[in-house]
Amino acid sequence: MFTLIISISLAVLVEAYRYEFVFDDSEIFANCPHIPDNNGIHDLVDMSKITYELMEDGIKVFGNTTFVWEGVKPSDRIQMRGEVFKFQQGTWHVTSLSMTVQDFCKVQFDPNALWYQMWGKHVPLDERECVNVNGHTYHFEPFTIDTFVEYP
Repeated sequence: MFTLIISISLAVLVEAYRYEFVFDDSEIFANCPHIPDNNGIHDLVDMSKITYELMEDGIKVFGNTTFVWEGVKPSDRIQMRGEVFKFQQGTWHVTSLSMTVQDFCKVQFDPNALWYQMWGKHVPLDERECVNVNGHTYHFEPFTIDTFVEYP
């Protein structure tokens, strides 16, 4: 009697994709055109004293921001949902990049969070209050945001 045993090994390849965020103009944050009376991030943060410079190696940021979110209380839980769309051939298209955070204040300055490497680590330690403190200001040390992101 002859027995044939075939062993199959499966190799799983994990591919990360490298995305580059390309900005058409110096306005980093734009209002949502389909939501009337909405100023986007400007309803939450006074960004008149922060400067963004588009550079070849990223976006240079310097200045400060003050939270102007009327009606928010420091005890409020902040839930965040973000989705990335791309503008192609005159229309917005869904991408696979999205994120939901149930309690942003708990993880806002977590070194493992995606946004911490982008901007959170540049907030001075003595100014690290959650975004739900109306009137609070972050005085950023100058930094550069890398416009390349690897996902997943």
